Amino acid sequence: MENEQHYLHKLFEPESIAIVGASEKPNSIGVTLVRNMLDTGYKGSLFFVNPKHETVFGGKSYPSVDAIPHRLDIAVICTRANSVPDIIDACGRAGCRNAIIISGGFAEAGPRGSALQRAALENARRHGMRVIGPNCLGIMRPGSQINLTFAHGFAHPGTVGLISHGSDLRNPARHAAAFRYSPFADPADRTTTILQARAEANAKILSTFEGPVFVSTPDLLDDAPHAQWCPGVVDPDWWASDWPVMAREVPVVVHIPSNGRLKGSEHIDPVMRELEAAGRIRYHRPEGIDREGLRRAYQEADIVVDQLVMGLYGVAAVEAMAAGRVVVAFVGNTVRDRIRTATGLEVPIVEADPDTLKAVIERLLDDRDLSLIHI
Repeated sequence: MENEQHYLHKLFEPESIAIVGASEKPNSIGVTLVRNMLDTGYKGSLFFVNPKHETVFGGKSYPSVDAIPHRLDIAVICTRANSVPDIIDACGRAGCRNAIIISGGFAEAGPRGSALQRAALENARRHGMRVIGPNCLGIMRPGSQINLTFAHGFAHPGTVGLISHGSDLRNPARHAAAFRYSPFADPADRTTTILQARAEANAKILSTFEGPVFVSTPDLLDDAPHAQWCPGVVDPDWWASDWPVMAREVPVVVHIPSNGRLKGSEHIDPVMRELEAAGRIRYHRPEGIDREGLRRAYQEADIVVDQLVMGLYGVAAVEAMAAGRVVVAFVGNTVRDRIRTATGLEVPIVEADPDTLKAVIERLLDDRDLSLIHI
């Protein structure tokens, strides 16, 4: 029907909001949420829930969501993780269909947190609720005077932009046609089929979107020609290393794929192990490491082999370059030309593909000065 509201309308245009865990305690998330909403001049109904207080900044504080004499559009929750499943259940019983869980201590905190997260989401599903979170910043809608975040400050009203980061937009069929070793060569592969449908749907959205559109890697301009390149940025100080590069008699080569298939690990591993067996390198191939482990591995490497099949460079390559390592990857002429045109600079990554990888690594090993040119 023409006048029927979008199912997300109450989430982004709420007429009634409850802050569960509202507080006046200095430096607490509860006090920041309350102050943020009071400062925006929100015109709807704002309720505070905290059984330990009768009032919060002069407004009545209710002991529970059930006690609020008004149907809620959104409940924002910033209480302890172990209280959240019951609060979600209470919200559902009270007819609230949207919740924002600011609280942390869920799946990111281990098995107990995972159990609490499952319980909260099961309660939400039972009541047909939509949930943002847990462990999130919240939502901010300047044009509607909504700041349901614990951010210190408020954004100015403006337009909305869309940004694509990779497989959400990269068209597998186009990629397979362009690159010999594309991981999307089999169109019947289940993952490829899923990615193809997703990329086509998202490309259609971007093509009709009237606001600014960005892509984080230059290769995606093939899939969204009207987009602008928005480069990924890393903190070079955090990645910086004093470990000398290519100074060891037997250099260390590192390959740490986030996804082996999309990095071409099947082409990389045999070559590296052959060179290691010949005593020319030490091959470091960790799996399941955390962010600190990744940083340490890059900082202590001589050469980082990123990927050989995608025709791009992404965040991992930039991080390895920030660590001052020699980075090897299949970037391709198209991306190199785009970077040169946009910046006037050359991409400081050693080019290689599955056919040339061994020769490229051997050349770097034989000519250490050549290696250092690429840092």
